[in-house]
Order: sequence, then C-alpha cells, then structure tokens
Amino acid sequence: MQIQYYPFDFSTNANKNRRESEQEYFMRIAREFEAARALQKREETKQKIKAAFTAALNLLKFKRTQNLEALLGR
Repeated sequence: MQIQYYPFDFSTNANKNRRESEQEYFMRIAREFEAARALQKREETKQKIKAAFTAALNLLKFKRTQNLEALLGR
C-alpha cells in the first residue's frame, strides 16, 4: 500500500518553479528514508524466505532422472 503525502500548501502544486522550503525538504528526505528502509526490510524478509525454502528443498535431496523411461524403469 502506497501512502500519498500532500504538501501543507496545496497551491504549491500549481507552481512547479517554486523552490521547496526547508521544512518540505526535510519531510521529503524523511519520507524517502522511511521508504528505503521499508524496501530494505522487504528484501531481507524475501531473502530469509528464499533461504528457508532452499534449505527445506535441500533436505529432500531429489535426484534428477534423464527421462521418463528411466524413471519408469523401461
């Protein structure tokens, strides 16, 4: 879910050439930092899930056969 942040002054959207204020700058930096941290947490969680799944599959130790005939013993 993406959160939409609105500036304190909605009229600033009309004037794209206006420089952002110091408060707007720090709020933007804080939002970007939080978004990067959330993305990093998601990536770490994804890596942990992949590692657990790989470990579980390695415990089963399947052997690959060359074809169906070899599998059925024909």
